[in-house]
Amino acid sequence: MDLSHPKVVCTQQPKEKWIPVKDMYRIAESKGYRISIFKISNDSCYEIYGFKDGTVVEAYFDPTTATLIKQNIAK
Repeated sequence: MDLSHPKVVCTQQPKEKWIPVKDMYRIAESKGYRISIFKISNDSCYEIYGFKDGTVVEAYFDPTTATLIKQNIAK
């Protein structure tokens, strides 16, 4: 049985086309995220760990459009 998680790919655009981290941080906060950890994952996503609407979340965003690609909610 394979328990590995599929790799999330958010963009294939070069990093020169990405929204700057400080701007993405503000965008995520404006969407209601309270950020504990902000990082680049899989060399293609902005990944956020924190809270949204009082719930613990892990969220992946396209760094060129700020579109939410995937979100995991703690149970």
